Amino acid sequence: MVNLRPSAPLSRLLLGYAPSDARTRQALWWHWDERLAAILQGGREPAIMAIRLAWWRDVLIQGDEGKGRGEPLVEALRTSGLTEFDRQHIGRCVEGWGEIAGAEALSAADLLSYAQGRGGGLFSLLAGQSSPAIVAAGSIWALWDLAAHLSDPELAAACLAVAQDLLPEAQLGKAAVERPLRLALAVAAYDVRRQHIPSWGFGPRHYLRLLLASLTR
Repeated sequence: MVNLRPSAPLSRLLLGYAPSDARTRQALWWHWDERLAAILQGGREPAIMAIRLAWWRDVLIQGDEGKGRGEPLVEALRTSGLTEFDRQHIGRCVEGWGEIAGAEALSAADLLSYAQGRGGGLFSLLAGQSSPAIVAAGSIWALWDLAAHLSDPELAAACLAVAQDLLPEAQLGKAAVERPLRLALAVAAYDVRRQHIPSWGFGPRHYLRLLLASLTR
């Protein structure tokens, strides 16, 4: 079963590079992704993970107003004015996480489906638009992030192998709203190209990689 360790602080650093008019909304999406990741932490029962993922689908996609009242993140996302585009990619994220929740064994196809759902959906939400390049970049980041939080080194290596095949597709544009995405991709791609498992999470060398990338992207 996939068992995630606590997440790294990369998203908080990336928000510093977001345009001021997009920062609050991007912060909500990063926070939401962390909430979904927390569902898989601690080795919970698959049925419990499925129920908790479905809860987020119900309150944000299906608009079940009977659920989530008083939950700060739910209220903030609802207040932000969710569009049909948002709901579509919220669904992608939830389905992506569902691909690995409680799985006993994961194939390369499973990992790709997870990455395109979680990472492709999240990066589309962050950018406010979607494209094959955005989905590929998000997928690479999601596989790298998963590899960083796995206790199984073979599965972590498999994540990076799948991510490496996606590198040619991840050619992001220069829009300001996409800058945090370009930086996240730069940090992840450095490890992916070298097939280096970031087994200790986001460390000093990643801070340096982010700083260097920020000078050119």
